[in-house]
Amino acid sequence: MTEELLNLIIGILCILESGGDPDAYKADEDAVGILQIRRVMVRDVNEILKSQGLAAMSFDYEDRCSPNASMTMARIYLRHYEKFSDGAAPEQWYVEYCSRIWQGGPDGYREPETIKRGRAAVAMYKAYREWKEQQDAED
Repeated sequence: MTEELLNLIIGILCILESGGDPDAYKADEDAVGILQIRRVMVRDVNEILKSQGLAAMSFDYEDRCSPNASMTMARIYLRHYEKFSDGAAPEQWYVEYCSRIWQGGPDGYREPETIKRGRAAVAMYKAYREWKEQQDAED
């Protein structure tokens, strides 16, 4: 998965999770910020960093309020759980896969509850690509 695609996926997730609102809060899930990050996600990202010898770069729960810190956590999480990092899969597959593991955890791509989220992410991806092609054609 390219950096460009990962950035696009994170942007899509920001819209799907919070409508782009960095102050979003869902009390019943303690989901905070632009990416609606839960405490378990912060702990998971810190474990990933620790396993990579980067424990000094850890996050705390308050970092969920920061769009930049939230997007960095998303990048670490999605890169870690990305199953096909050789770029062999089509971009659309990555969009669906990443949106489903973001919603349902590392095995979320297997969960029926995440299918709707995956489809919504793919629809946004397709709309963006169509818009981008039009913009490129006009230039």
